[in-house]
Amino acid sequence: MKLLFVIFTVVTFSSSTLLAESNNELITQCDEENNVDACLEVAEKYTNDSDYINAFKYITKACDGGMMAACLAQGSLYQEGIGVKQSSKKAINSYSKVCNNKEMIGCVLIGSMYEYGEGVEIDFNKALQHYKLACDGGLTSACNRFKDLYEKECPTDSKENKKFCSKYK
Repeated sequence: MKLLFVIFTVVTFSSSTLLAESNNELITQCDEENNVDACLEVAEKYTNDSDYINAFKYITKACDGGMMAACLAQGSLYQEGIGVKQSSKKAINSYSKVCNNKEMIGCVLIGSMYEYGEGVEIDFNKALQHYKLACDGGLTSACNRFKDLYEKECPTDSKENKKFCSKYK
């Protein structure tokens, strides 16, 4: 839930301000003109009114329109089951759109889900892969998470761990 509000705060300051327009005008701009900024503004208004079902609907329209901040919000809603049935698989799909669009926070969120088993089985290999991708993409915090997980999981002498960890040297 915190992630959703952080995303809205970032988007509100980075997108064009549509606050003066009525909700009906924004809905028209979203639905008929495919204006993703308007879609996100409508979603934010629904979120502020605690109408998460409609918020999800308009977040999805903005994500489908290519707004990566909306895809992050969509993933967060799926992950938490807010306004939509909880689905870790769909959360990862939403975060993957972001990650594949070179927005490294999406990669980190996937890595975190696998590292901590948030709705998926713990898979350190997938966690390391996503943290490394984000690190290579320039996200310093991902480098730190990669390093911490690598040091935690890779210093053993087992043959299996050596093979697993050798991929990341």
